[in-house]
Amino acid sequence: MGSMSGQKIAGAAAILFIIMTLVSGFMVSPPPSPNESAAKFLEYYSDNRNALLAQGIIALLSNIPAFLFIAGLWNILRADDRHGDVLANGSLFAFITAGAIASVASVVSMGLAMSADGNGLTEESARTIGLVFVLANPAIFSSMAAATGFSGLIITRGTRLPTWIGWIGLLNGLVLLVATFSVAMSGAFEPYGLVGFAGFMLLAIYAVVLGVFMWLRAPDNG
Repeated sequence: MGSMSGQKIAGAAAILFIIMTLVSGFMVSPPPSPNESAAKFLEYYSDNRNALLAQGIIALLSNIPAFLFIAGLWNILRADDRHGDVLANGSLFAFITAGAIASVASVVSMGLAMSADGNGLTEESARTIGLVFVLANPAIFSSMAAATGFSGLIITRGTRLPTWIGWIGLLNGLVLLVATFSVAMSGAFEPYGLVGFAGFMLLAIYAVVLGVFMWLRAPDNG
């Protein structure tokens, strides 16, 4: 019996990463809108203390399959990149940057949760630090726009994966680029508004489709 190829492992890791990301993302309702009072922010972190800690742990653990997924995707992108690995490397660095920002944001959220419910967090601190956490989303979106856009462009011109997947990546990159402007006090362009949610869900679809076809088109190890 042949061993499982690295590309299959990366494809399976993509699915696991998205499952963990969706689970963590929907465990708790989003933080208050930027125009909410400081008291609302403290109430949010106090009422959801345990759930936010669990959410942060799952989000951080999702980095493990994410590392495998991105490594496998990078191998494919390098093989198909017609620009001397520039787009492939750019996509890799953008994925890493987005993951680093997301990890820091998870730690900040966990810190707020641990400090809430009578453990030293004040209303003003909850709002000020909470807004920093909330505004990590546009930073993540900008990096992921580059990651999905660069990878999508390579795939549309490559042979290792179906070209239509690349068009999903390009569309996702465009939506995430628009979502970078999600800094409104309320409405579709607030940090957890409709535009950002659309970019997040399209990213999940893109990663799942990539994972499935990375598995299906993996070379046989014999």
